[in-house]
Amino acid sequence: TKIDALMTFLETSRSRDPTVKSVVFSQWTSMLNLIEKPLRRRGFEFTRLDGTMHRTAREANINRFQSDPSV
Repeated sequence: TKIDALMTFLETSRSRDPTVKSVVFSQWTSMLNLIEKPLRRRGFEFTRLDGTMHRTAREANINRFQSDPSV
């Protein structure tokens, strides 16, 4: 139900303003893994940032989030 509520919130936000961006936090990377599938199914472009990533990958994803309007 948490994922359903998140998807409803994100879809509502996108319908109100397609340029809005959101940051989703989780203490567990496994939760981020679960969230990826419904995001893709609903057509959301996203980038991920977690502690397992190399510094250059983290920086690239941060830059993508900030500069790519489709994310």
